[in-house]
Amino acid sequence: MELDDALRARIEGGEVVTSLVDVDGQSRAQAIAVIDAPVAAVWDAITDYDRYAEFMPHTKESKILERKGKVVLFRTVLEFPVRDVWYVIRLTLNEKAHRADWVMADGNIKANVGSWALASFGKGRTCATYTVAIDPGFYVPKFLLNKATQGSLPMLIRAVRDRAAALGAEKGKSKGKA
Repeated sequence: MELDDALRARIEGGEVVTSLVDVDGQSRAQAIAVIDAPVAAVWDAITDYDRYAEFMPHTKESKILERKGKVVLFRTVLEFPVRDVWYVIRLTLNEKAHRADWVMADGNIKANVGSWALASFGKGRTCATYTVAIDPGFYVPKFLLNKATQGSLPMLIRAVRDRAAALGAEKGKSKGKA
């Protein structure tokens, strides 16, 4: 991913930059941020689906249902004031490229599609790009849905930052014991 100087300066300063982007004709919310952990630790955090309930915002339950090669079926329940949201997503993992793409397979909302893309950003740092589009299945003015989705992204990135840092620290301790 090409970053212009202004965006690079913002994310290097720790900001989670959110925007709306067009992906194949569909508007998606996107967050770009630098995480002070190596790509491997961030990858481990974002693919730790069975433990999302421990660190991802609003996550009440999380469980891998099936894993076949690079494809994972993952079920999650998110807790919200009005009602819980649940869905099963089909993830396609490309570990070599540090990319995870998903589409919703089932759930009580209409759609959830998105991706994680990770890239090295200097020694021990990762540039993470999270892109998502959610359709709740009932009318919500587009500007409100986009605002709510974009507004939740910094919280999600902070959770991944914290988890990746913890995983990196655990790996560092285990290397020290060897």
